[in-house]
Amino acid sequence: MENKQFIPDQIQKIKKEIFPIQLPVFDRHGDQISFYAEQLMNGFLLSDDGYLIRDLLSSGLTLEEIQEELKKRLNNTGIFVDGYEMKTMVNQEQFVPAINEMTQVFLDMEKLFFNPE
Repeated sequence: MENKQFIPDQIQKIKKEIFPIQLPVFDRHGDQISFYAEQLMNGFLLSDDGYLIRDLLSSGLTLEEIQEELKKRLNNTGIFVDGYEMKTMVNQEQFVPAINEMTQVFLDMEKLFFNPE
């Protein structure tokens, strides 16, 4: 399916509910990377629902280590941390690039488990 067809169809499904976005990318546990989208008045709120930070914490990393690395990786991305959640607010045109950006941050952060400093 072409992206131009997929995007409007998926965005229509998001309206007035929180919609999971499952990617064909897997984390170190073999689980599909997922984000959640919620339509708001001015666009969409994308979130990882706190999965990444909680997973890294359960793997033995400290919150301070995670926050330090997130600061480096989130610089100029438009993604912010709220509690344990990675979030970003986007409009329809920014929707797919934001998912890509969040996926890249997710994969970069997951490397901390394999390469703790």
